[in-house]
Amino acid sequence: MSDHQASLGTTLVDQADRPALAAFRAWGWQDIGETWRPTGATMFRVLVLPLGERTVARLEGPAQHAWSRWPG
Repeated sequence: MSDHQASLGTTLVDQADRPALAAFRAWGWQDIGETWRPTGATMFRVLVLPLGERTVARLEGPAQHAWSRWPG
């Protein structure tokens, strides 16, 4: 991803896929919540990977949708 101009990478991982979740977390991906498709039953973990400088700004966004929630 270093060849792109993005400052944040995002991905969805099936929360039942524990080996994949463990690998992403070991590589520095941060868990910011869960989501699911309105037409499906699979729950996904939402992971982000900050690519630029770290800031203290809070990530906003997915929590506004009825099919997503923040952890905790």
